[in-house]
Amino acid sequence: MGKQRKRRDNQAADSHAKGRRFFRHHKKLSQQKQQQQQQRTCISFFADSRPNIRRQNAIGAKSVDDAIKKAAIVNELLGDKSAGGSVGGAAVALSLAKPGATAEVTRRLALDCEFVGCGYQGKDNMLARVSIVNQFGTVLLDKFVQPTEPVTDYRTRVSGITARLLQSRGEPFSEVHASVAQLLRNRILIGHAVKNDLKALRLDHPKADTRDTQTYRPFRALFNGGRPGLKALTERLLGRRIQTGRHDSVTDAQATMRLYTLVKRRWEAELKANKAGKKLAATSTGAKKLQDTTGDDDDE
Repeated sequence: MGKQRKRRDNQAADSHAKGRRFFRHHKKLSQQKQQQQQQRTCISFFADSRPNIRRQNAIGAKSVDDAIKKAAIVNELLGDKSAGGSVGGAAVALSLAKPGATAEVTRRLALDCEFVGCGYQGKDNMLARVSIVNQFGTVLLDKFVQPTEPVTDYRTRVSGITARLLQSRGEPFSEVHASVAQLLRNRILIGHAVKNDLKALRLDHPKADTRDTQTYRPFRALFNGGRPGLKALTERLLGRRIQTGRHDSVTDAQATMRLYTLVKRRWEAELKANKAGKKLAATSTGAKKLQDTTGDDDDE
């Protein structure tokens, strides 16, 4: 009798354990289905608000709340300049250059460079091509550059640069450096991770006259605070796909300028407000110091 009772107890315990495992399994499946439904809703929500952006990208939102938040950021940034319009039911992407615009040296210029690799395993960047466009996307300068060091990796698959190309069309670095420096003097420079381009060009540019689309906070907010790549940023805000194969520094410079002009008023207003705030703070600090000094003199 004791053995039979013990066997029945063990069977009952096994049955309860199986029931608990079954319940946990179905609860997990239910949670997964709920998450998938949220993601589908999120993708549908954002794709509806920006129809020219591919659904699978869906601005990287992980939930409905995240999608709403990021859609609000886009709407605030772009207003009625969103690339989500349509003509005849087809999605319209924003153009990167203004058709028929003149090659005027505008106040704002965009710069982009292509690099080849030098040094150990080609990990160091060396300038191979530099392109500059004006505010309308018109090309002002597009030059290939002769290597100043032995090239260990032409990065042809990405850059499109070959040894023959640099030999036939490359210009001396010193001449290209001088041309770029002259063109950028007293201009506002627009770039994406522009410090890398300036480093390769061996140039400095005033921070107050530099706009970097990679570090602009509202752009970063669309990527959870990370620094977005130009390709992802262009597709998300302009509805244009770039860098699908080999990179083109002219196209990249045009995309960078177009991203800037989308938010130009807001960006410049923010910089102006920050500058005014710092000036006011400095004035207040100076006045306080003067008051303290005057007070000390009066005490004497």
